[in-house]
Amino acid sequence: MENLHYINYMTRVHLSLLFVVVLCSTTRLSAQIYTTGKEDKKADVNFAELANYYQSHPISVYRKPLFDEDEEDERPEPAEPNPSEIHMLNKPAARPGGVGGTYLPMLPVSPSPGDTFLASISDGTGIPPDTYGEVDSTYCVTSVNTEIKIQKKNGVSVYANSLDGFWHTVMSHGTGAFDPRVHYDPYYKRWIMVAVAYGQTTYSTLMVGVSATSNPTGTWHLYSIVTDPSGQSWLDFPISGFNKRWITITGNYFRNTSGVGPQGAVVFVFDYASIMAGTGAPYTKITESSEFCLAPARTYDTAMQNMFMVEVSNGNTGKLRLWKISGTTGSPTVASVGYPTSAQKWHGGGNGDFVPQLGTTNKLQAGDGRIHSFVCRNNSLWTAHTVFLPNPGTANRCSIMWWQIDTLANPVQNGLIDDATTPKFFDYPSICVNKYNDALIGFSYQSSAMHSSAAYALRMHTDPLDSFRPPHIYRHGQATYYQTFGGSQDRWGDYSNTCVDPANGMDFWTIQECVPVSPTNYWDTWWASVKICPVSAQFTVTKDTVYKGAYDTITYTGTSPAGSTYSWTFGGGTATPGTGVGPHRVKWTTKGWHVITVSVTDSGCTSVYTDSVYVKSTVGVDEVTLKNGNFDILPNPNDGSFSIVLAAPISQTAYVKILDMQGRIVYKNTFSNQYQDKIPVTTKDLAPGNYMVSLNLDGVEYTNKITIAR
Repeated sequence: MENLHYINYMTRVHLSLLFVVVLCSTTRLSAQIYTTGKEDKKADVNFAELANYYQSHPISVYRKPLFDEDEEDERPEPAEPNPSEIHMLNKPAARPGGVGGTYLPMLPVSPSPGDTFLASISDGTGIPPDTYGEVDSTYCVTSVNTEIKIQKKNGVSVYANSLDGFWHTVMSHGTGAFDPRVHYDPYYKRWIMVAVAYGQTTYSTLMVGVSATSNPTGTWHLYSIVTDPSGQSWLDFPISGFNKRWITITGNYFRNTSGVGPQGAVVFVFDYASIMAGTGAPYTKITESSEFCLAPARTYDTAMQNMFMVEVSNGNTGKLRLWKISGTTGSPTVASVGYPTSAQKWHGGGNGDFVPQLGTTNKLQAGDGRIHSFVCRNNSLWTAHTVFLPNPGTANRCSIMWWQIDTLANPVQNGLIDDATTPKFFDYPSICVNKYNDALIGFSYQSSAMHSSAAYALRMHTDPLDSFRPPHIYRHGQATYYQTFGGSQDRWGDYSNTCVDPANGMDFWTIQECVPVSPTNYWDTWWASVKICPVSAQFTVTKDTVYKGAYDTITYTGTSPAGSTYSWTFGGGTATPGTGVGPHRVKWTTKGWHVITVSVTDSGCTSVYTDSVYVKSTVGVDEVTLKNGNFDILPNPNDGSFSIVLAAPISQTAYVKILDMQGRIVYKNTFSNQYQDKIPVTTKDLAPGNYMVSLNLDGVEYTNKITIAR
């Protein structure tokens, strides 16, 4: 049973009479309808026992129905908000990369996975898979429209249940579960499972469950509620999130009346502690009649009292909308925070099957621009969603837009994963952020020259703002895919998931849809783990050239957590203190090149950095400085072509050598005095790295360091 209440943004009203408070703002008219209630059915089940039972008593296999799901671009375009609510990203013109650009050329390709393995494969009864999964310290749990599967983190299968089999004890009308999601909460050490059932019926049902312990193979507390007791609407596309107080599940209401479009978003805010204890599932339901696809955050900040949600407001004006759930645990309220806004505009959908694939003219559905992945970590909010570009113009590709937003709706970073050259297509993204603010986006990767594949892109917190590294494909599609179940669309997606490994709070896992060789027109899903090294070793030397017996200073400038270990070699020099992070004062007693190396280790990961110092034998030559001295190098870094810029024109012949960090000559040339004060050097065969340039004038040698970065 539900109790109805209607609310404006300021005051909660509890009355026995039915009425509506209309919210009047500068942007739109809307009503928030608050309803409180509790579960209609509850049950405790044991996952392993269910799996063993259904192995010998299988549920009859049936083809799951396809529902008429309106896309975002069929939703009426909202009015423009008050300018005071718009939060634009103020990006300096000199800030590299980001929105409207491609990958930064100096960034390496995203790393290869630590491991990949098959998760679930289609049984021919459900499209799309609605791919989702998470990990704990021991298990990977995958939820798709056909099954829930538990594997060890090396891919070994443990147990599997059909989706209907897992939920059957809280389902009142037989089979019909769909749109599953699963989360692992690393702080309470509990698993959370979500699904809906009975689309396009008067008994549309929402289901939520929490594991009784950290072990997903054991007992689960399951609950279900009828989403609209009046029977007028059914709930579609549930998106779930959590913080320490609430499990929040959102969705879109659709009328059971044929031809009627979206009826707005609905937000179910459950008492997490009560569900976890197995005592019940009390909730507050908030209906937002003017909104669509509100995505609640998976919250990894234990101090965060509030919960945030985000939605796409208007791609044609580059706007999201941020919402906040606050109040007491049993009496939450929802309020708009503001509109994070980008200079980049996008289309909300690709109008049906849109994505090309190798070997067929049949295209894949790319869905629309709705958000389904939203994360709160380190007091910051991150999301990624599909966009259709260009805008203005006719969309010819789908790409990924990602955001970092603060809790006041101000964009911190905003960028694209986009490649218009072929073009390439990126869709159904999911994002997660680790304890260091590194981020990974997992997604589907397609073009006319390849089968639909599984990929990810990494951003390290030390990378330039607004940038992700170029993608890595970890599972190439093996065949074409065309499966409509008699409908009009080649369904792909509808979503994916990316998460952080709670074993160290640092490494990533992502699960994406792909295509096997056989059976024909089946989907499969694949896990990938991505190892993150928490250290990035680097140091600077005060002088690149010193005299015998004179001191140089080595200063560590890399990134390394507290507790990291440092191993130094100084090329035969004497260093003080010589251990630890430094700084170190070093002197050498022999002429020539001396290689300095630091190896930094933390969490089983090692990063090594090397540089060199040249030691002179006499004091008779003027000291060479790196800038504004006897000569400079422009540009530096460079691609192998640069100029030696002298302090004054020369009249003698110049002898130029380039040496690697081991002192080996890798380039040499002679230049006459015709070049006056600028000597052009071109070498295209040197590998990226650090080198020393030696300039000899009348027997006097000068040196300077260069970096080649292609």
